[in-house]
Amino acid sequence: MSTTHSGSTARSTVSGGHARDLERQQQAFVPKPTQRATRRDRIDRLLALVLDNADAFVDAMSADYGTRPKTGSLFTESSAWSR
Repeated sequence: MSTTHSGSTARSTVSGGHARDLERQQQAFVPKPTQRATRRDRIDRLLALVLDNADAFVDAMSADYGTRPKTGSLFTESSAWSR
């Protein structure tokens, strides 16, 4: 396989039977439209995950930063998610 660069894009030349496999891999990474309900569900689940584990996040931040008050972290970090 060789790669040529043309401007801001790179093109690969694939020899043999690998071209079909490469095409399948490329198609697997092509973004597909996501339904609004699916996106909303994912956001809701992420929000629940963050809020349900807020204490663990605050404990981790306190361990990382040492001098950061837990109540301050809880207020500033988790309040941004609850808007």
